[in-house]
Amino acid sequence: MRVVDASVGAKWLIPEPDSPKALALYGDVLHAPDHFPIEVANVLHTGEKTGRITDAQVLLGDLLIYLPTLHGTVALLPRALEIASQMRRSVYDALSAHAIAEDHVRPGRLGLAPD
Repeated sequence: MRVVDASVGAKWLIPEPDSPKALALYGDVLHAPDHFPIEVANVLHTGEKTGRITDAQVLLGDLLIYLPTLHGTVALLPRALEIASQMRRSVYDALSAHAIAEDHVRPGRLGLAPD
């Protein structure tokens, strides 16, 4: 199971040195927190404001066609906080990577089936 965050989504749309690695994931079955498109939209907005890109709306449209499977995050926050404390990582990182992956392989909380 691959869980991606907004940095990967942004690299799909805005060329960066690591974009080829991000694009290599495109087409895989991907999962992301439900705030993924909001964060990518913010990156696009910032890119347009700074002149790095010219049409954030078009790029956002491309993203919305090929979104990863989105997972609600509120129910996962208690576990994400626990993981963040244990691993000394941010709650955001714990939520994006670990809590979603755990929930995916334990059916029931979000109604997901294991891979």
